[in-house]
Amino acid sequence: MWTDVSSIRTLYENNRVMNNTGAGIFYETSYDAVIRNNTILSNGSFSPDDWCWNAQLQIATSQNVEAYGNVILVNSANNGNGIMLIQQNRSSEPCTFGPCRVVNNFIHDNTIIVTGTRLHGSSGGAQDYTGQGDLFASTSNNRFTGNRYYVPDMKSAAYWQWANTSQTFNGFKLFGLEPTGTLNPNSTAAQ
Repeated sequence: MWTDVSSIRTLYENNRVMNNTGAGIFYETSYDAVIRNNTILSNGSFSPDDWCWNAQLQIATSQNVEAYGNVILVNSANNGNGIMLIQQNRSSEPCTFGPCRVVNNFIHDNTIIVTGTRLHGSSGGAQDYTGQGDLFASTSNNRFTGNRYYVPDMKSAAYWQWANTSQTFNGFKLFGLEPTGTLNPNSTAAQ
């Protein structure tokens, strides 16, 4: 499912999105969305291992997105990621309702399950352009909180990305992210 170029007030709700080559739900260069109560499974499965793309839930150069209540499954054996915020130079886009940038995104109360033994399947943010601001700055107001993560290796830096660097869960939290988030071994995900 893909929304692109100056969409506004979009609602993605109660969908089952699975086994797509690229991203599961992709909200791109747009504004003011709610993405809730979706089941997003094993997307990005046939794409090249390309930076932080091919996420189950991918919010690229968009603002004011709230995502909650989603169940995300990432198979680390393929090239998908979890929930990613991505900032790129999109100044050539019309950006009808304000600058195309990653600000005021609220990612909360989702369940992210990573399976498999390959250390892959990140959630967080990445950018290769800062001309519209730094998505990692506290003034950008991008928040992750209350999410539940189930991963194969709880000490690994394979499952979180922030400040353009892989992070452990504790490293992710040092940026003020996930103050109420939880980390569990993936064997407990079904409980």
